Amino acid sequence: MRPEDKYPESGETFVHIQRKPERCYGNCPTMEHEFTGWREIDGGRGGEQVCKHCGMGAMEHTLRTSHDPAR
Repeated sequence: MRPEDKYPESGETFVHIQRKPERCYGNCPTMEHEFTGWREIDGGRGGEQVCKHCGMGAMEHTLRTSHDPAR
């Protein structure tokens, strides 16, 4: 392991907070995404739909939310 790959030796705490991807914070009061826009993926590899309110991509939304039917 390289020295730069090790965790820093300090008493500091790091916290990462993220908004819920299920909610669209640009579309109040319904908080529902509307995936009607389109964004090209760099390199000519297609694209994805994006929420017209907050800009979240449909691919990112799918990867960040669980679609487990057992829940």
